[in-house]
Amino acid sequence: MQGYADRLPADDGAFDHVVSALALHHLPDEQRTAFAREARRVLRPGGTVTIVDFGGHGYLTEAGHEHNHGHGPHHGHHHGRRWRRKAGHEKTANNAGDVLVELLSGAGFADAGELGHIDRSFGRVSIVQARA
Repeated sequence: MQGYADRLPADDGAFDHVVSALALHHLPDEQRTAFAREARRVLRPGGTVTIVDFGGHGYLTEAGHEHNHGHGPHHGHHHGRRWRRKAGHEKTANNAGDVLVELLSGAGFADAGELGHIDRSFGRVSIVQARA
């Protein structure tokens, strides 16, 4: 079944597994949060959510406060942290570090964590999973 991230066409607890593949980096923060809540709603207790998307640890490096106070084209912000963007990753900076893990934890998922990642010439793809 397919649906919009913030309004899945399913009853509460209807699924064992929800997968988001290379989609969340396209969404603004409000819709990402809505996706996480909606995925939690449609999963049965013990069900799993898996996110495969650009980002994760090593995707961007957290910048030191003493070095990066500007807001030029190579700086980004997320949840009060400063990030130095690697070339070509401006549109996916909102997935850096533990952001996807925090997104799932904030929606009430347990055991959220990055299972692994794949580094490619076009960037890092992380696999994040959590349990309802």
